[in-house]
Amino acid sequence: MGKKCWDINPNCLVVNWKPGGSAFQEIKRGEAPKCLAHRLRKGCWEVDWVSEIGTLPDEAKEYCKQRMQEKCPKCPVYADHKEELKAIIKKVQEA
Repeated sequence: MGKKCWDINPNCLVVNWKPGGSAFQEIKRGEAPKCLAHRLRKGCWEVDWVSEIGTLPDEAKEYCKQRMQEKCPKCPVYADHKEELKAIIKKVQEA
């Protein structure tokens, strides 16, 4: 099994949970982390983001689309999985 996105990206929020931070508090309370890829134990390039984002209210969909368009290409994971992520971002933008 290859590395997952949280292993590849040294700035991943899952990796960098800080005591007292909101993600840390979620884990402390026994809640699932908000990162869908981590929760599913899949790399971000393995998640069906079109289906996942499609279930969100319109405002949240637009936020996710914008965030993926801006942030994903700058992430170190993108360099390792460029073709997969490029296709996912395109599909999400078109949905």
